[in-house]
Amino acid sequence: MKGAERIEIDRRYCKGCLLCQYVCKYEVFEPGQERSALDYLMPRPAKLENCRVCLLCQTHCPDMALVVVAGKNLTAESAKNAEKNDSNSKIAHKKIVTL
Repeated sequence: MKGAERIEIDRRYCKGCLLCQYVCKYEVFEPGQERSALDYLMPRPAKLENCRVCLLCQTHCPDMALVVVAGKNLTAESAKNAEKNDSNSKIAHKKIVTL
């Protein structure tokens, strides 16, 4: 199984909360030195080779500043897991918003 080709973090929207780092089970992220347009230190995908394209980081980003670009050999199982994580995130987000 091939992981992510790259992880894009939009410097216009990232506020450096590092939630992506906290939810990542594969320790892909670490605090970076690059600053966002809002002058926050942004995370960086330091261990991209560890990424399994579960999309937890992408679906939990409160500012939708992160996009995981899957490699060409993304397996059906990874796609299914990503879809499940996205669905769970939408449900959790809906519960938070409606409270």
